[in-house]
Amino acid sequence: MMSLASWIGLTTFDRYLIRRFLTAYVICFVSLVALYVVIDAFNNFDEFSEISRSAFDLVRYMALYYGTRSVLFFDRLAAVINLLAVIFVFGWLRRQNELIPFLSAGVPTWRVILGGLLATVAVNGLVVVNQEWVIPAIGDRLLRSPDDPYGEKTVGAEGAYDSNGILIAGQRIDRKNATLRRVTVVLPRSVAGRLITIHAERAVYQAPGRDGELGRWILYEAEPRDLEVSFTALRKGPEPGTYVLLSDVSLQDVYRGERWYHLESTGRLLKRLQNPRTIHRAEIAVLVHSRLTRPLLNTLLVFLALPLVLGAGDRKLFWSLGSCILLSAVVHGVVYVSHGLGNHELIAPSLAAWLPVLIFGPVAVAVYDLVQT
Repeated sequence: MMSLASWIGLTTFDRYLIRRFLTAYVICFVSLVALYVVIDAFNNFDEFSEISRSAFDLVRYMALYYGTRSVLFFDRLAAVINLLAVIFVFGWLRRQNELIPFLSAGVPTWRVILGGLLATVAVNGLVVVNQEWVIPAIGDRLLRSPDDPYGEKTVGAEGAYDSNGILIAGQRIDRKNATLRRVTVVLPRSVAGRLITIHAERAVYQAPGRDGELGRWILYEAEPRDLEVSFTALRKGPEPGTYVLLSDVSLQDVYRGERWYHLESTGRLLKRLQNPRTIHRAEIAVLVHSRLTRPLLNTLLVFLALPLVLGAGDRKLFWSLGSCILLSAVVHGVVYVSHGLGNHELIAPSLAAWLPVLIFGPVAVAVYDLVQT
């Protein structure tokens, strides 16, 4: 029976390159994660020690904390590690003169290195899967502090607008009991006919039972106590001074760490952009567009590095490594500046995301002719 590799036309050398690339990628990833864990664990050792009763607990909490963050680490540094793996694999091929027989036989360079390039495309696919499904599924865990491995401590809260323009805000959140403390709810004129502000000592969140339903916020010890309710979003509770608020704002929406929107899927972000009162609207718009250009930009980075590794002349491997790191810094610097302009609404979000591609795309095409053939 024909194997998958044979069916898609991969040669023995292609499979050899893929294995070498994956090996280099895993080594780089594990090395960088280990370095990060050692440095960060040293800074957070006191927090881990406070909640640990034994050495086993200490190791367990650290494994839970850093194991969860490894997916975030992969998301942030996938492009850089991808570039490092390409440098080591292709640079080693050149150092060992493994390209010469193929080039002497008239095989074009792009066909020789095709296996490695396909591996980079596969890694970009894993980045998308990690970004759209894995990170959103564990986003709440990624926001936890080292001394709160199970999310049981109360944390600070921020405000959030729902699709009707109702503001739900508070001071602290008890995530274990799904309770928001010192609550403020503001109902706009479009919902209540007039501007209404309700203050409550606490609000308990009840998630919707099925898709299409709204969540319920039960407000306790609310003021004013005798509010006349004549609209569907709010109704009086079973006890005096209690109200039931129907809203599509969840407990996670109110509890947001710094740059929380990076932990949500693109579909969820698109829904937030439909609400004109969404907080950080410009940043979210830039992020959505940049997720479309991210795989393309990662691929362009590899093609920009090829002449530095496979170009004419006798270049040392470490010289190529240093040049590619400098190249990566320049590309990511342009991306950072472009996204910053979009975040501050100085340029359109779409342009902020596509500007690096428009700059480096033609450059990648032009410099490819410098690759040794």
